[in-house]
Amino acid sequence: MEDFNKEKILVNYPLPVTLENTRTILKQMEKCICKIITKNGKGTGFFCKIPYEENKIIPVLITVNHLLNESTLNENELINITLNDDNKDINIKINDNRLIYTSKKYDTTIIEIKPTDDIKDFLELDKDIFKDVPNIFDESV
Repeated sequence: MEDFNKEKILVNYPLPVTLENTRTILKQMEKCICKIITKNGKGTGFFCKIPYEENKIIPVLITVNHLLNESTLNENELINITLNDDNKDINIKINDNRLIYTSKKYDTTIIEIKPTDDIKDFLELDKDIFKDVPNIFDESV
């Protein structure tokens, strides 16, 4: 069996893992979850890295569209987030050229996140999840 790399979180890990490795993965995943408060209410999200264009991976926040959508993502809007890892409250300001994808149909919102000292834990999704969607931010897909 291939050695498990504890520094890298893999969703849909292709090989069987031990109970100990599964616990390690779950502990790392917990760090990536956050609570989000907007004018639409409260909910959760998670930080992960997804493929973007060819050979590029970007860090994002993924949550539901009914919590974060066009009305709550206006320029200069602050998103209040409580990090699961240390219960620290932070704000993300939507005021730059972040990539943003929202879908009412799939009740999904994906926002590019700039890693900071506070936001540093990201799930690393298996690139095969997106093999049929080369650029999730491309509206023509």
